[in-house]
Amino acid sequence: MGGSGFCSLDVLSCRWVSQPEGRPALSILDALSRFTQQVEGRPAGAERPCTGWRRGPHGWSHHVPPSGADRRGSTSAADSPCDTRRVMSIYRSAEGREAVRRWCVEALAAWQVPHECRVFQAGGAETHAVVAGSRGPTVVVVPGTNFNAAACLPLATALATRYRTVLVDVPGQPGLSSGERGLAEGRLDWYGAWLSDVITACTSEPVIVLGHSFGAAIALSSASPRIEGQILVSPGGLTGLRLTPRVLCASAAWLAVPRPRHSAWLLRTMYSTGGTPRPALVDWMTLVARHARSSGAPGLAHVPSRSVPRRVVTGEHDVFLPPQRLGAAVHRTLGVELEVVEGAGHLVIEEQPDRIANLVGHFSACVGARGGQCPGAIRSRCVRRGMPRPSSGLVMGAPWVAYCCVYRRGVEQLGSSLGS
Repeated sequence: MGGSGFCSLDVLSCRWVSQPEGRPALSILDALSRFTQQVEGRPAGAERPCTGWRRGPHGWSHHVPPSGADRRGSTSAADSPCDTRRVMSIYRSAEGREAVRRWCVEALAAWQVPHECRVFQAGGAETHAVVAGSRGPTVVVVPGTNFNAAACLPLATALATRYRTVLVDVPGQPGLSSGERGLAEGRLDWYGAWLSDVITACTSEPVIVLGHSFGAAIALSSASPRIEGQILVSPGGLTGLRLTPRVLCASAAWLAVPRPRHSAWLLRTMYSTGGTPRPALVDWMTLVARHARSSGAPGLAHVPSRSVPRRVVTGEHDVFLPPQRLGAAVHRTLGVELEVVEGAGHLVIEEQPDRIANLVGHFSACVGARGGQCPGAIRSRCVRRGMPRPSSGLVMGAPWVAYCCVYRRGVEQLGSSLGS
């Protein structure tokens, strides 16, 4: 259902009614199913399509048709609103791909910081990188899911005024790199080797890698000998994501009806309390929802045996990786303490880019002096291992619990928001 069609919510049947475009109706629970499959990291080539929920005489049930010839008379997988077959391109259409690329090109053209764009092959995938700044150490920035260089300009500006900065668009994510997701098939080891190729192509000097979320999981998976330090911000790849009813509702709205107000709603869940996303980022997320297929969680990273100095930070109000949940995993896997940035959420790189840039400078000095393990770069607190798990919120891996909670607590809120 696109932006030109009228959408309303039938709360009793829990179905979206789309007119006059004539596209298949998308139920709220279908949208939630699609979202939970993505953040759980279910492969895009899952064996059987999900045709959604059906209401029978004994209540709601989740219907999955048999495969092969037994699916006679059922809706084709290509027509299913939550098709889970493997797709080679992340874009829904060639026109959508061009719209995404045009947005990125125009955003970079309007960026006031002097820079150059490079395109090269890495890991067999066409890769786009933006190089800015000339002083200090080289910092390679690897963005998270649905982000790229053009979507990270506040952080890029803060870094490029102090360091030589390389921002890469990750293949298989919306942006100017390859849109073919089949090359990696979600494997972090492929992405780790890809990042090693990127570093080789961009510089012959040692680098500091700054990765956010999915980008941090990629950084963890790289064994490049040129990496002299890693700064991991809200890192994926160490533990499962937490999913709350609030995130489910906002994500379902964003997936089902891509509009700026729904993109802003989703982004606010990833900010600290009271945070307001910038208009350009709202426009970007709306474009992504309309034209691209969002990827799932990366799974657990296999950290190479080579010892690398690391700093790991997260926002105090990170909705996906709250400090209490992430801290023990960081200590157990990496042997360092998690630092918490106060007054920030999951998108700490958006909310406090100058603090992240300050952290890079402090960390760079420590890498040469004491191996990178130095406290006090930003106002933060450490989360020690052994802290209790959070009692609120839902943990990924039990999507049926999420469905029940959202159906009972969130349907009315979602309906009032999206029905207009």
